[in-house]
Amino acid sequence: MRRQAFTLIELLIVIAVIAMLAAILFPVFAEAREKARQATCSTHMRQIGMALVMYRQDYDEQNVISNDCDFEPHWMMGQLILAHYMRSYDIWRCPSDPDVSQTVDEQDSCRTRFFSYSYNRWTDGRVNAVVDEPSKLVVFMDGGEYDGGSEGNCDWPIPEREQDPPCSKIDPGYARAFSRHQGGFLATYYDGHAHWHRLYSLHRENFHPGPDLSRPFPWPRPTKP
Repeated sequence: MRRQAFTLIELLIVIAVIAMLAAILFPVFAEAREKARQATCSTHMRQIGMALVMYRQDYDEQNVISNDCDFEPHWMMGQLILAHYMRSYDIWRCPSDPDVSQTVDEQDSCRTRFFSYSYNRWTDGRVNAVVDEPSKLVVFMDGGEYDGGSEGNCDWPIPEREQDPPCSKIDPGYARAFSRHQGGFLATYYDGHAHWHRLYSLHRENFHPGPDLSRPFPWPRPTKP
């Protein structure tokens, strides 16, 4: 007996059903992949928090003292210093960050952006005794700062009106970094814990130790001859 083949109408129906299933499932798969990347990033941020705590135990309860690429020496970068408390530099790389470098120059860490997390330079050299609420003070966060440090001049994931003037709009590159995990970012706090936040959900008090929240970042002034 001769077997009857599919008709053109039947084939078109099957193709349409497959296309509908793909349209439904592909976004679900993409979201699941991003969830997995976010989980990896969250683990990294918690390990960075542990490194912060260990560093302060070794240095009389004082937080990391860090330069950015505007000042020498370049090896004195928070990410590079804390990397020595970790098993590898991979912990500094977020799997959702396509621009992070795999190359590290320990003599001049400003040659590449080997990290996906920016350092809140308002926490530079702080000691435990002057931090009133360590569970609310962000030290590291998802970021795109090439020199590793954020100071609040339009480079924090908080409303622009709360940043140092002039700040009309967060740089698009920074905004992408602050929303790389399903519209939000991960942050490591002074006490070592990590948490996910939506862009603009935190405020200046989460980055500025205070008590005078209006004070801008104290940039070093050039010495007079």
